[in-house]
Amino acid sequence: MSKPKIIHLPFYDKFTESYISFMNYHFLEDYTQSFIVRKSDDRYDVGEYKNIILIDEYSELKTDPRIVKRLAAADKVIISGNFPFENYVKYLPPSIWRKTFIQFWGGDMYLYREGKGLKFSAARTIMRTLVKSGTGVINLIEEDYDQFCKIFCKARKNRHFVAGVPNDPLKKDNFSEFYPKPDEIGKLKDEYRMLVGNAAYPENQHIEAFHMINEMKQRDGFGDIKVKVVVPLSYGDDDYKEEVMKAGEEILGESFLPVTDYMERQDYIKFLASCDIAVFNNNRQQALGNICIMLNLGRKVFLRDDTPMWEYFRDRGYYLYNINDIKDKTPEELFVLPEEAMQKNIREQADRAEEDVRDWTKVFES
Repeated sequence: MSKPKIIHLPFYDKFTESYISFMNYHFLEDYTQSFIVRKSDDRYDVGEYKNIILIDEYSELKTDPRIVKRLAAADKVIISGNFPFENYVKYLPPSIWRKTFIQFWGGDMYLYREGKGLKFSAARTIMRTLVKSGTGVINLIEEDYDQFCKIFCKARKNRHFVAGVPNDPLKKDNFSEFYPKPDEIGKLKDEYRMLVGNAAYPENQHIEAFHMINEMKQRDGFGDIKVKVVVPLSYGDDDYKEEVMKAGEEILGESFLPVTDYMERQDYIKFLASCDIAVFNNNRQQALGNICIMLNLGRKVFLRDDTPMWEYFRDRGYYLYNINDIKDKTPEELFVLPEEAMQKNIREQADRAEEDVRDWTKVFES
């Protein structure tokens, strides 16, 4: 009996290699898998697996005979990272879309919530047509599905799933070496590094966060505590990055520390581990990877309470803190993470790898 055939079309990004490694590690024995990747430059690695097909243009999905043949023979096609889906609509026939699942990362979905005009209206109509014809939907978190329904339409119950962009199982991260020292846990320190945001995207709402932090530093009790504000800006919108750089220097002065160089994963984890607190003022589902790393590291994480991420983590028992707490909490209330909360967050994160396998198994078996 032949194994079911799955074609993956992952977006070329820093997550691509981990996605491919995870799928091959956990599912290659039970499924015949191929990965078709449009590699646009050499910034990221995609691995050296034999089942990777690199293409230069999306048009090859229609013009390359070996790809056309594989797509036709596939039992499922999975598009992961849909930036934008119009690239695929041009070259995939209706027969393919009926067996296709689209995994939305966040920005590829919320783009159509914000967009106005004929282009976005047409795109929303196309997506509704695809979903109604049988195309499946995969969200990173359950709470994002409500937003998908508001932007596009409801998917059939048996065509909607939740599954994450997984980590590479062959590259185990050792977070424990970066845990807070035992004599520091639950105690107020003299100096803190506060991480703000994850990238140079407007949804991070950096400037609003800068004002909140600056006002915090002026309040009674905070004068003796040194706070450095560390801001990752290594990728995203260049114009917005310049805006954030200028505002950070004006509002925060010498305490503003922008980070503009791209780092490999292990170096980035070390960088995040140098921060004591994380503030994510993102106004939509975004920065999940950064949030999860900070929770794994035993750091205190602040989120907005009006986003799907807040519901997602709180519903699972994580200890999270409302970003509005920055406005009126004492130094102890703001900076100190109790040991019970730290250990709980670390335990919850330890279960994520198994959860990813279970979630993707449901997609493949549907």
